[in-house]
Amino acid sequence: VNVYEINEKPLISVSPDMDIRYCSRLFARYGLMRAPVMENGKIIGVVSPIQLVLDGLCELSGVC
Repeated sequence: VNVYEINEKPLISVSPDMDIRYCSRLFARYGLMRAPVMENGKIIGVVSPIQLVLDGLCELSGVC
């Protein structure tokens, strides 16, 4: 078994400058738990819906 066989298709990735609201809609629409963050064809990170929520709350509260 190789990764391609078990990987969800199509692979949905996000860019580092993508709007958080649009990213959240992608997670909801496709039932994603995580998505790779891609820049110039390379993975620079991974984001999850819970991370989006926590980062948003942090930004709103000004604590972070």
